Amino acid sequence: EESEHQGEGTVSDAQDDLDPAVDQDETQTTDAAENLKTEPPVPKTSWLKIAVSVILILAVFSGFFIFENKSKTMKVEKDKTAVSEEKTITDKKQDKPIKNIQPAVANSPYNAKIEEIRALREILLRKLDEIVELKKHYQQGIDELENEISDELQKEEIKTFLQAVDNKRIEFTLRTIQRRQAYIQQLDQPYTWVFSACEELLYIQRRTMTDLQVTEVASGIDMNKHVRHMNAAIRKYQPTADKLSVDGANVKPQTLLSIWERVYSKNLQNASVRAHSKNLIISEQICTGNFSGLTEISEISPKTAKCILEMQGSDLFLNGLTEISPGVARQLCQWKGNWICLNGVKALSPRVAHYLFQWGGDWISLNGLTKFPAEIGKLLLEWEGKQLELMGLQSRDDSRAKLWIKYLAQWERAGGKLFVPDEIRKMIDKLNRGSSRT
Repeated sequence: EESEHQGEGTVSDAQDDLDPAVDQDETQTTDAAENLKTEPPVPKTSWLKIAVSVILILAVFSGFFIFENKSKTMKVEKDKTAVSEEKTITDKKQDKPIKNIQPAVANSPYNAKIEEIRALREILLRKLDEIVELKKHYQQGIDELENEISDELQKEEIKTFLQAVDNKRIEFTLRTIQRRQAYIQQLDQPYTWVFSACEELLYIQRRTMTDLQVTEVASGIDMNKHVRHMNAAIRKYQPTADKLSVDGANVKPQTLLSIWERVYSKNLQNASVRAHSKNLIISEQICTGNFSGLTEISEISPKTAKCILEMQGSDLFLNGLTEISPGVARQLCQWKGNWICLNGVKALSPRVAHYLFQWGGDWISLNGLTKFPAEIGKLLLEWEGKQLELMGLQSRDDSRAKLWIKYLAQWERAGGKLFVPDEIRKMIDKLNRGSSRT
């Protein structure tokens, strides 16, 4: 009992010692509980919103972190793939190297002959250039001589071969062209020989070098055979005087007539081009009011003829025209002058005559006409002009000739005045006297 009492006392004493602290904690707990009771409760909705916001923020950051890591991962994998592919290609190249056949060594006993072939070909190529330049020199001289003939043709109005050979200057120039053309033909023989030699030497050189390279990796090629071929080619293609000489015995020179025909044809083409260009320039000048080139124009269009109508004056000289179209004649018949001169025209068509003989002027010159057909003479009767020049007409002894002369005489009896050759004048006067007696 004493022990139990002592034990109880001990526990009680301990409790007494702990009571002040326990009481203090209880007091604080009681006060806090009272305070909680007095504060308003936090709504549940606000806590829910805060929780959702936190979750969304965490989700965004998590997504960004995952995407960034994935991009870095893909880039690393791509770089690894590229490196792997490059390494694979490099490995393949290293596994299968392309082996080129190396040229022959410098001290090969065959290189001296190859070099000798190459040097000989260089000499022949220079000879070939010399022949080409010489042929070009002769051809340039021929071109200059042909231009001289063209100038002489225009100056002397030469149109036939007989007229050309009668002119001492043209005849001498034609013979000079003939001689230079023969020189060019003689140069064809050495040119052909040198060209063939260069081609064969190049072939022998390349074939020898190729076989010499192949001997490094193969056997069974007879290089001594190549040496024999090279020696033979070197002896064969030495540029000696007899091989480069010209032989005029086998050259047949062109005839002067054939040279003349070529030069004259070329001159006509050049003259046509020059005349066309000149006519265009003069036509532009006419349509701007400058009529100074009218006497030089050799071809006009209806548009140009219409521009001529603006010219003030009494005389219109168009002797450079060799023919006129109906469209041009239709425009010219409206010109308000007094005299139209068309002495270069060689023939009139009925349509051209129809418009021309409607002109209101007094004087027409057609001295280039050699014929005056009856249908043209009939149209003449409609013209009310005063003078007509036909000094180029040629008489004929046929029934149709009598008919057109009859029209000329009839027009003159109506009051016109004709200027014709004496022979035709006699025929017209005879008809007029016979008509006056009747």
